[in-house]
Formats: sequence, structure tokens, C-alpha cells
Amino acid sequence: MLRDGKTLDQFSADKYVGTAYVLDCSDLAGKEIPKARLQLHASEIEAADFLLFYTGWEKYWGSEQYFSPFPVLSLEAAEYLAAFRSRASAPTPSPSTRWTRWTILCTRSCSAQAL
Repeated sequence: MLRDGKTLDQFSADKYVGTAYVLDCSDLAGKEIPKARLQLHASEIEAADFLLFYTGWEKYWGSEQYFSPFPVLSLEAAEYLAAFRSRASAPTPSPSTRWTRWTILCTRSCSAQAL
């Protein structure tokens, strides 16, 4: 994903074990996840090893709507999140969508994952 970056098999398995906080963003279909939403949960994000975004998008799996406008991090939210030590999941079906936000998370934490 990043030039000269590691592939998943180059990380040890313990990189993927830890506590997680799930942030419900299912009310944001077609909208950006704002920095303010993350700020409301700052203590939970800080305490977690992983941050997962629940978008509810699984209900569209297998349909064209799956690739319709889904919730994504705003640029400000991505920059804010990159300052935390938590590893974050990208709330998109594909990291290529909104590549700037993906790059911010990957280059600053080297552990963002598309789920």
C-alpha cells in the first residue's frame, strides 16, 4: 500500500492482538465522520489498542449499494486520529477510496487496516 512499506505477513501476530473500542457511525451514511465525533470518545480511543468503526455497511454486502457513498473519515478526523497510539480500521470497503485519509493513518501509525 505504501512504497517501501511492510506487507501484513511482515508484522508479528501480536501486532493484531489487543483491546478495541467500537465507534458507532451507522448514522452517517454518505457523510464524513467528523473530528468532533472522535473527540467525544477521546478517552475510550486513547485507552484502546484498536479503534473500529461500525458503519452498518454489512447490510449492503453483495449489492451495488455497498459501493455507494459510505461513511469515511473527514480529513480533520484522520489527522486527529493519527495522533493517537490506537491502531484504526478504515471505515471504507476499499482503502483506495479517500486515499489521502488512508495515507495519513498509514504513514503516522503504520497500522491502519481496511475492514
